[in-house]
Amino acid sequence: MVDIFWVVGSVLLLEDKGITGTMTVFGISVILLAAAVVGVFSIFEVLYCWRNRYFRRN
Repeated sequence: MVDIFWVVGSVLLLEDKGITGTMTVFGISVILLAAAVVGVFSIFEVLYCWRNRYFRRN
């Protein structure tokens, strides 16, 4: 569930003008791709926990 921090950190990294100015288009694309993949995994983890919340009680 901590994966969302990775996505937020990636967005904050790309918003910084000093770092983005020195990065290549390929580097920015890799960061965006990694953030998208981690974001999808985060959504799957939340859905898994939500759907299996009743099994934890027993």
